[in-house]
Amino acid sequence: MSELAPVSVPPHVPPSLVRDVDSYHLPGSEDDQFLAMKKLQAESPDIFWTPRNGGHWILTRGEDLYSLFANVEFLSNKRIGIPDTPGAIPLLPIEADGAQHAAYRKLVQPWFTPKYVDRLARDVARPLAIRLIGELKPKGGCEFIADFGKQLPIIVFMELMGLPHEDAAMLLPWVEISVRSTDMAEREAQFRQMGAYIAENVEKKRGRQGDDMMTAVVNAKFDGRPATDPEIHGFCYNLLYGGLDTVASTLGFVARFLADSPRHRRQLIEQPELIPKAVDELLRRFGVAQPGKICAKDFVYKGVEFKQGDMVQFQCGMDGLDERRFADPLEVDFTRPTPIMSAFGNGPHRCPGSYLARSEIKLFLEEWLQRIPDFQVTPGKKPRCAGGGVAGMTYLPLSWPV
Repeated sequence: MSELAPVSVPPHVPPSLVRDVDSYHLPGSEDDQFLAMKKLQAESPDIFWTPRNGGHWILTRGEDLYSLFANVEFLSNKRIGIPDTPGAIPLLPIEADGAQHAAYRKLVQPWFTPKYVDRLARDVARPLAIRLIGELKPKGGCEFIADFGKQLPIIVFMELMGLPHEDAAMLLPWVEISVRSTDMAEREAQFRQMGAYIAENVEKKRGRQGDDMMTAVVNAKFDGRPATDPEIHGFCYNLLYGGLDTVASTLGFVARFLADSPRHRRQLIEQPELIPKAVDELLRRFGVAQPGKICAKDFVYKGVEFKQGDMVQFQCGMDGLDERRFADPLEVDFTRPTPIMSAFGNGPHRCPGSYLARSEIKLFLEEWLQRIPDFQVTPGKKPRCAGGGVAGMTYLPLSWPV
């Protein structure tokens, strides 16, 4: 193992704001990631510094998460990984700022418009969900993460990227390492494997016509010049990491919640018109992203001194768990007014795939509850969670009557 050792506390960080916390391995997180986050929020200063994972600040309150996520003057997206990995290929468009970020983002935006996503949902995602559920139903049970949670969004995204669906099985373990491992040697090995896969497919698409997102990236031009290989690879790394994990992670938490709450299942079955609001409420309650940003300059916020080069982690799920922002935050209420939250970030770096994510969660609720309305965590088996750059369920055994 090559886990990072704790680092020394910088001179500008007062002892009162230091907590020895590994945000990727919170006590109790294997059982319930969000209760572990809520406990950390309740017991910690609103903003504190930890020597773990290279040393970084952690924001625990919704007001600060929402406000600072959009602060492009003091916080840069040129480094979002925690631990920080200087020298790595920038992940585009997310690890770019200002006009450069806008130009990069404009390239991929057509694949995330409501018109395109609605067609993708109609032609690919919904038929796939119906088929997967139809195959699972007569079995009376499944391991949800492998059998459905990672099948639906990943195959949809492989379609969007113009990559062979069958390659998803190879890519998934690499993505898991990227978003959850803090073993630097393991992360570097994964990065090389993913890089070789990307390079092979870049050459297949170079100079060719196609209506998929990866072909557009490979053959893109910026200010009249062709995209460079580092730019192309940076796009592909980011798109694959984001597309192959985030929605799958959210689906796992949603499925576990519904398995444990017959009342909420029945409410959506009897009132399907609540499903769009339910999607927003479930995203509030189970926000999975935990990205970082790097301080672009020195600044002071609420009396806390941040220095240029400091890493800041945005535990986006803590926004939805904050009782200062939401009454009874642990309670899921499908009639709650539509929340303004940080599940997808906000400002210029708000996740461009938010509409796609919402669409996939919505059709999961519609199709699964219609076909398997009564399900539970399999008796005698224990679900497992994991932290990381994206928190997720790693094991969710479900069963239902046949």
